[in-house]
Amino acid sequence: MSIDQPDAGPFKGALTACRLSFVFAAILSAIVNVLALVAPVYTMQVFDRVLAARSGETLVFLSLMALVGIATLGLLDLARMMLLARIGAFLERRLAPDAIQRSIENSLRDQPRGVDALQDLAQVRTFLGGAGVCAVFDLPWLPIYVGVAWVIHPMMGQLALAGAALLFAVAVLNEAIVRDPTKRATAVSRQMMRSVQTSFRNAEVIDSMGMHGALLNQWAGQIDQQQRWDRSASNRANVAVGFSKFLRMALQILLMACGAWLVIQQDMTAGAMMAGSIIVARALQPVEQTIGVWKHAMNTREALRRLKRFFAEPGLRRETMPLPSPRGHLNVENIAYAHPKAKDAMALSNVSFALTAGQGVAVVGPSGSGKSTLMRLLVGVAQPRQGFVRLDGADIFTWDRQQIGQHLGYLPQDVELFAGSVRANIARMDDGDPEAVAAAAKLAGVHDLILRLPEGYETQIGEAGMRLSAGERQRIGLARALYGNPRLVVLDEPDSNLDADGEASLIRAIRVLKERGTTVVATTHRTSLVEALDHVLGLRAGKVTMFGPRANVVAQLAAGRAAQPFPVRPVAAPPSGDRPRRNMAVG
Repeated sequence: MSIDQPDAGPFKGALTACRLSFVFAAILSAIVNVLALVAPVYTMQVFDRVLAARSGETLVFLSLMALVGIATLGLLDLARMMLLARIGAFLERRLAPDAIQRSIENSLRDQPRGVDALQDLAQVRTFLGGAGVCAVFDLPWLPIYVGVAWVIHPMMGQLALAGAALLFAVAVLNEAIVRDPTKRATAVSRQMMRSVQTSFRNAEVIDSMGMHGALLNQWAGQIDQQQRWDRSASNRANVAVGFSKFLRMALQILLMACGAWLVIQQDMTAGAMMAGSIIVARALQPVEQTIGVWKHAMNTREALRRLKRFFAEPGLRRETMPLPSPRGHLNVENIAYAHPKAKDAMALSNVSFALTAGQGVAVVGPSGSGKSTLMRLLVGVAQPRQGFVRLDGADIFTWDRQQIGQHLGYLPQDVELFAGSVRANIARMDDGDPEAVAAAAKLAGVHDLILRLPEGYETQIGEAGMRLSAGERQRIGLARALYGNPRLVVLDEPDSNLDADGEASLIRAIRVLKERGTTVVATTHRTSLVEALDHVLGLRAGKVTMFGPRANVVAQLAAGRAAQPFPVRPVAAPPSGDRPRRNMAVG
């Protein structure tokens, strides 16, 4: 199969797009290596013709020609390095969006490896932008330079061939002894970065419970292990680099000694001796450079292999044609789901219900009953093991995410905002229509709160909304879910961090959404929110225990005739001065 075809994948497609650029880089390398012969030819002509004839005019002419040649060489070498750097930047720009998309999908599969792919792309870009990659293009010219040295004199050619063989042997040995510690150091480094990122996300827990010492000890152990492997790889590579320098310099001395002996024997001219020495040095230069950047080259090779495997993995969803905008009819058809790492332990089993546009359902049940899992399935971020979640008859999981996203509103249980302004977060990190942003904020009851912020809607909230309280983050997250008049809104514990005013605003928003014909699904433990919705769905251990109109379910619960999704008990009266709330407590 041709890699130009779509099935070849984005990785091969990106490399194919760079094919002509690599060919042009090879052509530039050919010209550069031909022009590299200017110096030895000039040296030979000066020694054998200019000095013998004592011709100043010839010296000036040869010198001007040599200067033009080496100036052209420098410009073409610069163009080659710039071209390779642009290839690296192009690959990163071309593949990074797809890598981010696949990384998001992997996170949905509980396989968070996105940062690794982006780091691998940066590794490839850095290597292609460095001088070491030029040695790869110069290596094929080694036999040609050895051949030219052989033409000057067979003994010089033999010494050049022997030196090249020894340096190649050093390179092969270097690859063998550096490979394992380099891979181990890279693996530990990646694990360490993941641990640090996890620590940053849980900074409040770490600080409040004094976990710094334990985490620092864990990090110190990881960094010691990483440095140990990295030091082992560097030491071995440095030994190879030092030995290769010794070989090259020793070879230069042997070449000069051999050339001088041949000149004494009148078997070679002094110019040919100098030219041969320069040619052999140029021939061995890329080999020595390759050994010098071997560790970097190995890391790049491993990065390319990982990227190839990463992009070869099937996507979470297949591409589908755009569908008409949904009205909001929701059908859940006998779905079952097991978390990827839970094997056969079912989080949900045989769950079915249906809502027409404009209806709402409260999902209730004890912790661990599968409520949050159901919410994730309803918005299509996970695929049921069996059954379907359909919006207007179409499987929501296979719906194009860019299209369906504008018709969905989702507030997860753990609300995370993005670094940027309040406006950008409500507008889902787009520019956003100011009127639509303000309308969503007003519907969520957070407009006045935003106006009191230092810069209103343009206030920068910091990484993950760290400058806001939990309640403020939840209310802004609710505004984000309501932005753009979505047809299906899914709210997972939307009142968990809300005060009385926030809860009242949430209930008003739900009622307005239903009046607009928006379908609303919300998990809750509070009766006040249940009363704002039309139906009640009870879950226990991943199975439906009841479903029906709210009034019927409440009446059945009161009469004790329904299979309760959880035991209902009265909540202790709040302290004096606090506004009482009606809660549906979980046993």
